[in-house]
Amino acid sequence: EIRNTAVRLFAYASRPIHGNKQGFSHKELYEQFKIYLPNLQDYMYTGTVDARPKMMEDLLALLPVQAQCELLLKMIAYRGSMKYGRPNDDEKEALKAWILEFQATIRGATSLLAVSDWRAVRQNWEKALERVSSDPEGAITSARATLESICKHILDEPDTEFNYGGDLSKLYRATTKKLHLSPNDATEQILKKIMTGCISIVDGLAGLRNSLGDAHGKGPYSQTTEVRHARLAINAAMIVSEFLIESYDAEKT
Repeated sequence: EIRNTAVRLFAYASRPIHGNKQGFSHKELYEQFKIYLPNLQDYMYTGTVDARPKMMEDLLALLPVQAQCELLLKMIAYRGSMKYGRPNDDEKEALKAWILEFQATIRGATSLLAVSDWRAVRQNWEKALERVSSDPEGAITSARATLESICKHILDEPDTEFNYGGDLSKLYRATTKKLHLSPNDATEQILKKIMTGCISIVDGLAGLRNSLGDAHGKGPYSQTTEVRHARLAINAAMIVSEFLIESYDAEKT
């Protein structure tokens, strides 16, 4: 149903072909999809009716579910011109909310979008998901901010004192100490390895944000931030963040 709604908003064509239309042209749709389908050839349908809906349906079907969500969020955020006219803003916002809700369900009940009482966490995570394709630098920064917000929420209690100072690794270690998740707290050797791996992920995420995110200025020879880098940051942040949330909830019960 999400796919059908998206096709109606971004590739609408009434019948016959000379009826009302809305959204992207064939060429504009091709430009939207080619970042996700790099081997996509010049894609055009021919016939006696407008084939844009069929084109969009077929191309969406080639993508994994998560990539479909990312692309549709990118289309919703698109501010450029559309040959056949822009969809209604209210309808786009409704579709966006539907997609974000769906993303939450496919990640399970402990999804970062399900922590509605932790506003900063939810806002940062929504930004990360929305920006992954259109603004990968911003997505990396938002993914890092999500993890930072979770740690602060867990530590920001009357019985806990910590001095952050902008060091994410230090903040994460203080959080794991409070939750008894440091490698030294693990009794199984394999768990020690996983806990140590989580520390490496956090250290790497902090470094990725500094080098490829948008938190700092860049020189003329800086590495270009790609969508795959943003996805790496988001997936890494999600693994550690959801584990912290589950552990925090377990501590309270």
